[in-house]
Amino acid sequence: MAQTAAKGPNSPDFTRFRGFLATVGRCTAVSSTPCPTNVPNSPSVRTRTPPDLKWLLNERAAIAGEIGKTYFHQKALAPRLAALQRKVDAITALMLRCAEARESHQVTLDALDASIGLAYSRVEPSAGGVVYAWAGKYGKRGALTQFILQTLKDASPAAVDTIQLINQVVLHFQLTLPFPSSRRSLRTSVKTALYCLARARLVEPLHGTARGIPGVWRWKQPATLVDLAVRAAAIAKAAVDEAARANGGRPDAPHAHPSRHQVAAQ
Repeated sequence: MAQTAAKGPNSPDFTRFRGFLATVGRCTAVSSTPCPTNVPNSPSVRTRTPPDLKWLLNERAAIAGEIGKTYFHQKALAPRLAALQRKVDAITALMLRCAEARESHQVTLDALDASIGLAYSRVEPSAGGVVYAWAGKYGKRGALTQFILQTLKDASPAAVDTIQLINQVVLHFQLTLPFPSSRRSLRTSVKTALYCLARARLVEPLHGTARGIPGVWRWKQPATLVDLAVRAAAIAKAAVDEAARANGGRPDAPHAHPSRHQVAAQ
C-alpha cells in the first residue's frame, strides 16, 4: 500500500512530470501560436521566454562571440605568419648555400691532403692549423666604403639618408638578412664607413644630433681654384677689417706706440 500510494497523483514524481508537461505546453504555444497582427484595439500580448530557451540563446550568442574573436585574431596573425615564413625561407636558402659551400671546400681539402701525402709523406696535413680568413662579405677590402661614396656622389647635390643607403647596399651586394641582428650589424658597418668618409672630408652630415632620426649625408665637392681664391679674399678682407677696428676705424693709422727705429732716432 505504501508503494501504491507513493505512485499516486500526489506523489513527487507525478508532480515533477506535470511540471514538465506544463513547460512543454508553454514552449509549444510560444513556438506554434502566431502573433496577432493588424488587430485593432488589441492590448499588447507579452509572452514569457522559457528559462531553458533563454539559456540556449545566451549560450549560442556567447559561442558566436568567441567564434568572431578567433576569426579576427587569426586575421591579425596572418601577416606575422607570412613574415615569419619569409624568414624561414631565407634561412633555409642560407643553410643550403652553406651546405653546398662546405661540400665544395671539403673536396678541395681532401685533394690538398692527398697531394701533401704524396709529396711529403712525413708531414701531417693538419700541421698548418686552421686559418679563418676575412669573410669578404662586400667583396674586396674597402668595397663598401667606395660604394657608399659613389652612391652619394651620384645623388649629389641631393642628400641620401642612412635607411636608403642600407637598402641600396643590400641590393648591390645581394645580402641576406634573416635576423634582426644581421640588419643591425649592417647598419653599424654603413655608419662606420660614413664616419670614415666624413673624417676624410669627402662627405658631410646634414642631420642633427636628435635620437631616433635617420642620418642624412651628402657628397662634399672638392674645392676648386675659384673657391680657394674666394676663400683667400674673404680671409684677407677679414684681416683688414680687424686691423681697422684695432686702429679706431682707420686702416692706415700709425701705431700708437713708436717703433724701435723711431726711439733710436730720438
